[in-house]
Amino acid sequence: MRTITVNYKNKSTQIALSPSDNEPLSDILIKNNIFVNTACGGNGTCKKCLVEISDGNDTFTALSCKYYPKGSISVNIPETASFADASEINTAPLSSRNDTLGIITASADIGSTSVSMCINRNGVPLDSHTFPNPTIPYGADIISRIQTCMSGKTDTLSALLRSGINNALMLLLKRNRIEPSRLSQFVISCNNTMQHILLGLDCAPLSSYPFRSQNTVFDVLPYNSIFNTENIREPFMDECRADVHIIRSFSAFIGGDIVSGLYSLVPYPEKETFLFLDLGTNAEMVIGNSGHMLCASAAAGPAFEAASLSCGCAYAPGAIDDIVLNKTRTGAFNVKYTTIGNKLPTGICGSGILKLISLMLDAGLIDSYGTLAKQYAQDGFPIAKAMHKNICLTQNDIRELQLAISAIKTGIDILLKEASLCASDIDTVYISGSFGAALNFHDIRNLHILKPEWLNSPGIIKTAGNTSLNGAVKYVNDTNARKETDTIASRLDEILLAENDSFNSLFIDNINFTT
Repeated sequence: MRTITVNYKNKSTQIALSPSDNEPLSDILIKNNIFVNTACGGNGTCKKCLVEISDGNDTFTALSCKYYPKGSISVNIPETASFADASEINTAPLSSRNDTLGIITASADIGSTSVSMCINRNGVPLDSHTFPNPTIPYGADIISRIQTCMSGKTDTLSALLRSGINNALMLLLKRNRIEPSRLSQFVISCNNTMQHILLGLDCAPLSSYPFRSQNTVFDVLPYNSIFNTENIREPFMDECRADVHIIRSFSAFIGGDIVSGLYSLVPYPEKETFLFLDLGTNAEMVIGNSGHMLCASAAAGPAFEAASLSCGCAYAPGAIDDIVLNKTRTGAFNVKYTTIGNKLPTGICGSGILKLISLMLDAGLIDSYGTLAKQYAQDGFPIAKAMHKNICLTQNDIRELQLAISAIKTGIDILLKEASLCASDIDTVYISGSFGAALNFHDIRNLHILKPEWLNSPGIIKTAGNTSLNGAVKYVNDTNARKETDTIASRLDEILLAENDSFNSLFIDNINFTT
């Protein structure tokens, strides 16, 4: 019998392969809950799943997404190739008492990168848990995961996501000594693709023009029909009879997470004109007021979450999250940084890399066209030394980020124009999401992501936090929640940026680091 001995995060696990197993090593590992970083969706282009393999005769490195085990092997997975386990991500402390009187509900935000969940007592969060989205190994961006589903793996991704959520909810209930039968309602907020993957629906309409989602509104479903099916059954959850509400989407690009986010801000201040900006794998934006809103999704790609960058990594232990450049007497630059959890560096996360580029612009190491200084053009600008590699910012990394920033700036410009508004007409800019919360827009003002009118006026920019989860928590308290979210959707009009006559010229103009 063929076996794979996996050395992973100071643990050793043995996997037995059947004679019929003929899959890439990365897929075998994922099926055994060992998640390697295949940010490119297994195409072999990101080269982040590099592992060390011993086959009894030789020891070598290989991309796990392209290596097919033929016999028994031993695999060493470095930190640079692995995702954080759920146990390593922040969790609230163990509840000190069994005070479960009242109505127990649960809320979840299924993001493209991570899943945040909480259980609530009488509508107030009692405990929370955040863990990596289990479908991430099949691609850092949404398109990669849609393509994986279309290749015949919808059931695989759906089972991974359902199992991860089921296990996390079980953890929360056990930790707080709450019987599953006490859970009355579970409200889920996520984008339209995650809705399809969760429910095992056909993702094909989301993959190509005209991108018209056939499933934006969902029935209330019993918990066990989704999360305790035969292939992921957890006996502890058998008695869960909760109603599962999935907050509706508006379209393929404007998902339930955005509807939930807008709902979390209701009621809006009277006569307020706002910009709602959710930064992540895609950048969704809404401009308007309580009566009418224009919305768009900018294809920022995974650059902001650093997945498509050679030096990038997820916001997890070992990620460089803050950085300082000091010029030495010789004219060279000394790089100082901090990492999440004070671990050895594995890469740099999105907020860290935006600050780095801003600092390099100030230092003249990058010009306003995004061109890296000549001395770093070939090998990149060195940031840190990591296991098996040096972490460097390359010219291609800068270009990726320029495209992402330009997409956002162009989306904002087009929405303002279509709404017949100027930047000065915006009363409040709501920045949604954990990535947005990690950014200090004044520190990166020379990237010109936001308008100077907003940066120069105190109080206009407001960090709104995880509005998707906030909306899901609010939903459990509101008997009119479904009607409210339907009303929000009825007041939205979507602008498809790629079809707008101004898009191409504005996108080109916005690529440079200028106003």
